[in-house]
Amino acid sequence: MKQWMVAGLCAGLLVCAAGAAEVESLVGDGYWGLWLKPEAKWTEVGSDSVGLVGGQAGIAMNRSLYVGFGYYELASSVDFEGAGAKLGSSDLWYMGFDVGYSIKPARVLHAGLDLFVGWGESSPRLAAGGTETSDLFVVEPGVNLLVNVTPDVEFGLGVGYRVVNGSDTDGVSDSDLGGLAGGVFLRWTEGR
Repeated sequence: MKQWMVAGLCAGLLVCAAGAAEVESLVGDGYWGLWLKPEAKWTEVGSDSVGLVGGQAGIAMNRSLYVGFGYYELASSVDFEGAGAKLGSSDLWYMGFDVGYSIKPARVLHAGLDLFVGWGESSPRLAAGGTETSDLFVVEPGVNLLVNVTPDVEFGLGVGYRVVNGSDTDGVSDSDLGGLAGGVFLRWTEGR
């Protein structure tokens, strides 16, 4: 089921990105700008509800297509009691590339799609002592509802599904680290 949901969101992003080709020109009549997006996310890791903090920055083209780089990390701790492991703040992080597309961005209320692909690390502290580090591959497609607060600032609410692969710690599975995530953000875009 997860693979179908990820495939469907990816297909939707590609269809919307194809619509960006209808713009007369990215350089001539269009514009390029820089964007910054601080974000707080709420998700479930293991059986605990936790927060992730981070953000993204990059290049915006015609205020529709956003390409950038982002970083997120765990903001609280998670106990995996059955596994004898604990993730503390910053013991789970990931970074990578993001492609986003805003649908009808000139309207006050509009929608957007995002696809984040990256890598990261999980370093739970073990009850027996020490840590066990796993390198992770992360894919997170999502949809957003955005409101133009000013011509340059958008407030957004988003929902996505984080797919994680690579956890090697006993009792801390990929599905424990992945899952549904909701977020709130501001996106500031400069350039016309």
